[in-house]
Amino acid sequence: MSDTPITLLSRKEIAQNTVYRVCFDHIRSSNGEEVGSFLAVVPKALGADQLGGVCVLPLAVGKVGLLKVWRHPLGRSGYEIPRGFIDEGESALAAAQRELVEETGIVIDAAHLEPLGYFTPEAALLQARVALFVAHLPGAFGAAGPEMGHTGFDWLPEAEVREMLARGEIEDPATNIAWLRYSLNKGGQHG
Repeated sequence: MSDTPITLLSRKEIAQNTVYRVCFDHIRSSNGEEVGSFLAVVPKALGADQLGGVCVLPLAVGKVGLLKVWRHPLGRSGYEIPRGFIDEGESALAAAQRELVEETGIVIDAAHLEPLGYFTPEAALLQARVALFVAHLPGAFGAAGPEMGHTGFDWLPEAEVREMLARGEIEDPATNIAWLRYSLNKGGQHG
């Protein structure tokens, strides 16, 4: 299997909001194939390393903190870990701390945030990487922040979350990847 490089010939912005630019890219592969309207979604605050967001897995006394979020495009709610965008000039660590406060009210010292690496949420569409963290908290506290669609913040036993993930009840990729990385980093003792 060969890795076919793709060349960006031009980019045309077709829409934007406060967070994203939506573009049609004109691209060409090394064998001459072209696509004139390849859809690309680009965060406005995107670092040179393509880092655009953070996700935080809150853990406290054998429990996992999950937001209950209504997702308009899907027309339903689901459990997710807190997450958000990195502001221009902000480090991933500072963004993780800020997002945890904004979405749950939880204030955490940076020393209690463990990096879990990075992932690409949708590399075929979204030009961004996301940094993952686990927040080690002394107790289960916090509540859903005022963001649209956030309807609850629940602390669930780790065993219940593991079962929900195994049954496919938690579909959010960031939550699945963060749990997997956390479990693997702990030698499987939590997974």
